[in-house]
Amino acid sequence: MIIPRYIIGFSGHRHLTDAASIRAAIHASLAALKAHAIAQGAQVEFYSSAAYGADLLALDCATELQIPIHLSLPLPEDEFGQDFVGHDEDWSQAQTFISAARNGTNGGTFRVQPDHHRSECFYAEATKLVDACDFLLTVWDGEKAHGLAGTAQVIDLAIAHQKPVLRISTVDPKPVSCIELAFALPSAAFGAK
Repeated sequence: MIIPRYIIGFSGHRHLTDAASIRAAIHASLAALKAHAIAQGAQVEFYSSAAYGADLLALDCATELQIPIHLSLPLPEDEFGQDFVGHDEDWSQAQTFISAARNGTNGGTFRVQPDHHRSECFYAEATKLVDACDFLLTVWDGEKAHGLAGTAQVIDLAIAHQKPVLRISTVDPKPVSCIELAFALPSAAFGAK
């Protein structure tokens, strides 16, 4: 029997004021998505980059929940690491996730986007993420994007591609609701009657 696999794409902000509450909301949301999929005879997998902030929180939660992680960097690892200047502990954590994905831990995968100019690489990564995912989980402040491929722009891309978007607010972080879960992973999608 073929087990359906649904890819959770993830995008979120780097700078968070209440990381503990946001992490709790991400963890609860991923746990609920995983449980909902399992109840329907399916599995979820996680697709993200490894920027400091929300990405690392989400990767940590996916690892804890034993959700396979497909990690994709917009730049070669050494160049990507330059974004972590002043965030040494975060870079160490990111390297742990990169190593696990590279080694295929828990069925994960690792890739680096093909050569792009730095100004274009994050947008190229965002388009690949939206193309690959079945729905998008976000940690978003509700504001417009401050640069190319910011979270708001990734949300816009997902909406344009008719992908469901689940939002965790940075202002009042709460797990996604049951209604949102049903919208992202409807029972009918799994062949339920």
